[in-house]
Amino acid sequence: MSRPRARIAHQTERRLRLRIDERRRDLVYFLGLYEYLRRLPGVEEVQADPLTGSALLHLQPGAVREVAIALAQSPWFMLDATPAAVRPVPPPTPEGP
Repeated sequence: MSRPRARIAHQTERRLRLRIDERRRDLVYFLGLYEYLRRLPGVEEVQADPLTGSALLHLQPGAVREVAIALAQSPWFMLDATPAAVRPVPPPTPEGP
């Protein structure tokens, strides 16, 4: 079976919500995903909900980039878009006189 598509539905400095609609109501999948996510460096706590097809990650301060990169490389799903935390930040534009 192919990996399901996932997306980051919400992201703050200390929390990240992952949505995997294709696996909604799949208890076995979410039990395995929970075990995988809770072992990622920078993750303090995981709340996985198979009924809604989501996982809420509570992160250590400053770990959002590290966790987002790990999610983009996950064997459990294919992340649909690059998370905002790993997108390159454009250089500041010089202000005029």
